[in-house]
Amino acid sequence: MTGRIVLDGLADREPNYWITDMALNGTFVRIADVLNSDLGMTGRIVLDGLADREPNYWITDMALNGTFVRVAEVINIDLSKMIFRKSILPPRWPKGKIGHQYAPPDTPVCGFRNEFCESEEAVLAVLAIGAASGLATYLFRRSKYETQLLVQSWRILWEDIETLKGNPASMSTMTAGKSSGNVGSVTTMSSTSRSVISQNVDIIKSKIASSNTNDQSKSSLSKSMPSVGTGGGQIFSDIGLYRGTVVSIKHVHKQHLTLSRNVLLEFNEIKDVVHENLNVFVGACVDPPNISLLWHYCPKGSLTDLLMNDDVKLDNTFKFSFMMDIAKGMEYLHKSHVHSHGNLKSSNCVVDSRWTLKVTDYGLPTFLAGQDSQDNESDIYKKKLWTAPEILRENFPNPRGSQKGDVYSYAIICYEIVTRSEPYVFDTITPRGL
Repeated sequence: MTGRIVLDGLADREPNYWITDMALNGTFVRIADVLNSDLGMTGRIVLDGLADREPNYWITDMALNGTFVRVAEVINIDLSKMIFRKSILPPRWPKGKIGHQYAPPDTPVCGFRNEFCESEEAVLAVLAIGAASGLATYLFRRSKYETQLLVQSWRILWEDIETLKGNPASMSTMTAGKSSGNVGSVTTMSSTSRSVISQNVDIIKSKIASSNTNDQSKSSLSKSMPSVGTGGGQIFSDIGLYRGTVVSIKHVHKQHLTLSRNVLLEFNEIKDVVHENLNVFVGACVDPPNISLLWHYCPKGSLTDLLMNDDVKLDNTFKFSFMMDIAKGMEYLHKSHVHSHGNLKSSNCVVDSRWTLKVTDYGLPTFLAGQDSQDNESDIYKKKLWTAPEILRENFPNPRGSQKGDVYSYAIICYEIVTRSEPYVFDTITPRGL
């Protein structure tokens, strides 16, 4: 009597609804019928048990002509079923992208309430604190580094050095230059200093006494062994005492010296070099006319001294040990701030009392540049026998040399160690011709 009957899954009737209006005579008249699961103007109408309509949804997008078109929809079929269609039209996204694959994520990256991201103010505060801390650390270290350069902890006053001259008559006295530059004044060695190096003095005395008995041998050895040491029974450089430490003094032939920033940096570099196969740099005197470098004293002399001394017996194990010591020292030097030696040769390899070989005279290219030459032409070219050919071809070679050039010099030294002879024979050619 009331129209079509629709039953649900429990055999309960789904009700139909009417929309009524009060007429002028006071009666209600039906003006519209709403049948369950019927079609309306906007699609199928589905009502729940409380006569509330289950809504349908559409997603629209503005087309290029300015009108809105459906690109997806959710449609109710009945109370237990709805369908979602999104392939009606592909949506258009910013930057000209078209398609559902460019849709934003269901949950924003920072969340709906920015709960997954820190606030911009917090990020800026953290960045500001980090930048301020980094700048403060940099400025502190920079200031500390500059202070170390200005302090010049490596600098030694000449009057603080007690120099021991290489002749028997002067073994009981020590010469010290005064601040006025008078190098010739003589003072008696203090009892404390005498006790510290008494053993070294006795050794040096005996070596010199024995060497004086053979002037010819002394002359030949002094030419082939120009470095610091007592090998072969001679002293080849000034030896001194600085704060209880026996040092060898290498004079720098300069009349004046300017301590530029590069020179200060070089001294700071080698002051920090510490390795068992690198000779220890003690310090430097930069007051004319006593400009000199102080290195740790190695009583066995240089490698040249030992190789040219027939009284020293070296088996293959000893030779290999010397070559390994040089390799270890140079490996450390190449990885340090010094980067390369530039003047590696057998006379710049010294041996201490424990027969450990140490590479010496490294670094300080700016400080050593511009010296007044004290050698004749033959000696100048002899010093280049260990220099790599590619460096010799350069008109203005880098005073630091190169690591590849050090490898070449090391090979020449290895030849000297194995053969116990000079690197070249000058029977038919001069050093300059070579």
